[in-house]
Amino acid sequence: MEPGDLDRDLSAVLLELADAMPAAGGGLTEYLAVLRQRACGVVDAEGGVLLASPDGSLHVATASNHAQRRLQRAEIACEEGPSVQAYQTSQRVIVANLTTPGRWPRVAPVLKHCGAGSVAALPLQWHAQTVGALTLVRREVGVLGAETLRAVSALAQMATIAVLHHRQVEDARREVEHLQTALHSRVAIEQAKGLLAEHGNLDLDGAFQALRAYCRTHNLKLHDAAARLGARELSCDEVLGAAVAESAQPEAVCNKGHPVLDENRMVRDWASETRQRAGELRHSCAEIRQKVRRLQAVGPAPAAVGSQRA
Repeated sequence: MEPGDLDRDLSAVLLELADAMPAAGGGLTEYLAVLRQRACGVVDAEGGVLLASPDGSLHVATASNHAQRRLQRAEIACEEGPSVQAYQTSQRVIVANLTTPGRWPRVAPVLKHCGAGSVAALPLQWHAQTVGALTLVRREVGVLGAETLRAVSALAQMATIAVLHHRQVEDARREVEHLQTALHSRVAIEQAKGLLAEHGNLDLDGAFQALRAYCRTHNLKLHDAAARLGARELSCDEVLGAAVAESAQPEAVCNKGHPVLDENRMVRDWASETRQRAGELRHSCAEIRQKVRRLQAVGPAPAAVGSQRA
């Protein structure tokens, strides 16, 4: 193909792929299949696309046929081969002659079974992020021309943009879903608070505490109980009754003589008795000290009188 024809064909292909950029909810696999077909058409080859999951594990996104799919699966299993190397190193892997032994020994038999004479694997890379690899396997031995390699590189870039765009759209869609779920949950809870406040003549904080009490008693999530209350599957009386029962529970426990509370009461009584005895001992010690001081003041006098009489 002449360089001018290649440029025109490449421009048409890129325009086609730009118009077919996949949106959220699917379509990426089909898009990559079309791109792989166009790339194989440029170099008269077979091939496939490996994609990396967010955790770094590789999987086959698309392949020309069963033999190419088997080759890429073998690369993933053996952790070697042109596609895996291009992904791991983020560098082009171009081998003009695969008949020379020694390269990728565990995958070489599968390459031979595919009738591979040469291979070109290009990383799907955008700046420092590599998301996969586009691999083209030719039966002929020889290097790709500079213009052909440039065209294939442009298609690899297009594939990279498509993958990253699709993931960004998917992330945004999931974020919107999470926000909508949170909003719906909050709306349901606020509606439930309003129902409880009106029915029980409570303020909104009291209504919320009643709803929380019911959820604790029945092991429910707030938004689930609120949704049931809003759908009339749960009555306000049930919720408010659970709150009243929970608020009365501590008094009931005390009246029943809870073992832990009884033990605490015994400890308090013992401590009070000990403090009382300590006070009595301190008082006794004070009296003894006073008597000792009086005896010390009077002590020598009797002995002196006796000695004078003698």
